[in-house]
Amino acid sequence: MNPAEIRSFRNSLGLSRRDFAPKLYISEPTLERWERGQGAPRELHLRILNRMRESLGSGRPATYFQYDNVSDDIANESPIEDKQLVTETLKSMSIVLLSEEISKDGNDWLLSFSLGWKTVKPLNLLLACEGSKRPTNPVVDFILLITSNNIDSNRVREILPEICFNHGASWILSTKAKGGCQIKLKQRIFKTGINHETIKHVLGNLFSCWNKSKAYLSKVEGNK
Repeated sequence: MNPAEIRSFRNSLGLSRRDFAPKLYISEPTLERWERGQGAPRELHLRILNRMRESLGSGRPATYFQYDNVSDDIANESPIEDKQLVTETLKSMSIVLLSEEISKDGNDWLLSFSLGWKTVKPLNLLLACEGSKRPTNPVVDFILLITSNNIDSNRVREILPEICFNHGASWILSTKAKGGCQIKLKQRIFKTGINHETIKHVLGNLFSCWNKSKAYLSKVEGNK
């Protein structure tokens, strides 16, 4: 299936890249590159696409499609452990690993990193990354934690949708028990789309979110 055919098939389903990419177990940037002719689907993804075209060609909605055992196939294809790939890529970007937690069954992991990005008081910054070996959870999440002990969460809430929407990140805002707030900015990569370049792309998005957040939050703090 060539780039034009992939794009045409997606459009025939009425799906955006953001909605269609998860159905192929890839990230949105990976799908965009395929449609631009930059890189190509692996055999596994071609199999999914061809089965989709056969199953949905009669006008059925995308929800009709069944994956069978494709999750197991994807898990078995992973050439390098995701945790190792994340650690090596971030190390090459001078991002320091602080801690590593593994679940008792060895399937789930959580990494914490010190970013070294320029910050301003009273804001604290930390990067967390979590993933799993389970075929039912084929994603790696990158979470930027921004914490302040002084800023009212109500003054932050209004800016987060715009900051995150521009970079495809989701967000959670929580109020701390003793005042202040914590912001979680999250971006997700599907395992079949994770590589050094997509990890760097996600970090670039989070860095841009951070710069916009930092500028606004420091202004709010200064006006208190």
